[in-house]
Amino acid sequence: MTKDVLPVLIQRIYMNQIMLGAALAELAIWVDHCGSPDASALICKRLESLEANASFINEAIVDLMADS
Repeated sequence: MTKDVLPVLIQRIYMNQIMLGAALAELAIWVDHCGSPDASALICKRLESLEANASFINEAIVDLMADS
């Protein structure tokens, strides 16, 4: 894999993470409406970790793209 492809690959993985997080958020809303607020709260707690990691990943991507 060439050095130029790596930032693009990581950016696509990052976008997949964002989309998975959005899908989980939608599921959490649905689960909450179906009467399971405990399960919904657990999903939202896990989403906080995804969001925290996403910020770091995004900054790393910007640095990688600047270097290439």
